[in-house]
Amino acid sequence: MGRRHPLRCDGWKGRRWLPGWCPKDGAAIDGELHPGDVLTKIDGQPVRNRLDELETRIAASTPQSMVNRTMQLVLSGPADSKAKLTLRGSDGVEHYATVTRSPVNYSWLSHYRSGEVFYLMKPDVAYVDLARLKNEEVDGMFEKFKDTKTIIMEMRGYPNGTAWNIAPRIAEESEAVAASFRTNVVRPDVEDGIKSEEFFQRIPPAKGPRYRGKTILLIDERAISQSEHSGLFYRAANGTVFVGSATTGANGDITGFPVPGGINIAFSGHDVRWPDGRQLQRTGLHPDIEVAPTIEGIRSGRDEVLERAVRYAAEGK
Repeated sequence: MGRRHPLRCDGWKGRRWLPGWCPKDGAAIDGELHPGDVLTKIDGQPVRNRLDELETRIAASTPQSMVNRTMQLVLSGPADSKAKLTLRGSDGVEHYATVTRSPVNYSWLSHYRSGEVFYLMKPDVAYVDLARLKNEEVDGMFEKFKDTKTIIMEMRGYPNGTAWNIAPRIAEESEAVAASFRTNVVRPDVEDGIKSEEFFQRIPPAKGPRYRGKTILLIDERAISQSEHSGLFYRAANGTVFVGSATTGANGDITGFPVPGGINIAFSGHDVRWPDGRQLQRTGLHPDIEVAPTIEGIRSGRDEVLERAVRYAAEGK
């Protein structure tokens, strides 16, 4: 079937989420599901056929974004209808399960991790989940982490605007340029009627003592928009190292307009780039250390991306 898609659910200690597959998301499941089961068919149709069909109806900025978006919708269908799944387990034997579809399971902003938002993994290595960290928690986080040598920042998800408070506290240079914005503006006083305007966004001044350890950002295709912009801030601040896989590649304020048929078209109203002019949109942030989950890792309840970050924190390579 081409690309294989393993069943992953944080409720079973897996690390990548697929809406509608996790009991905690409200899906009624009849049959057995196991971490790392490979989904081969839905309602008797090969998964690859279903994904190919979805790809004709979905816009995505990058190949990794297309995979993420189609996987979010691969089980979609009428609310309360049943999806019959054919799965292959670790023993290679096919088995079946039925999932009741529910609209609540298709929110791409759903939080799928639980436990402490920030904590010490080791005396000198800290972890923070940026998808759940609130701005009012930033000062407390830095106070708890002040004696550590490394902070691992979880960005496999969507943050809460905390980069504007975190980046200044790790910045090596005051008010460093973090991003470049380019916008086309209609102007009657210029040739062709359009002028491209550019401005540079800087890291704001710090409102607390600087953290002098190194920082690592965990990324993958679930990081989008503000997630990616935060990555620009962290890289500009202190050279934060990216670990994982490429992000979505869709950043910038959203402009939208309706068209007949009840359809709304949305796009980015300006071009967001790295400070040196490198492209971010339609390419995404790319890892300095590339690593992705494996089916074997998922089956054993491991987070191989986080493990690699911890190893880098210890070894520096």
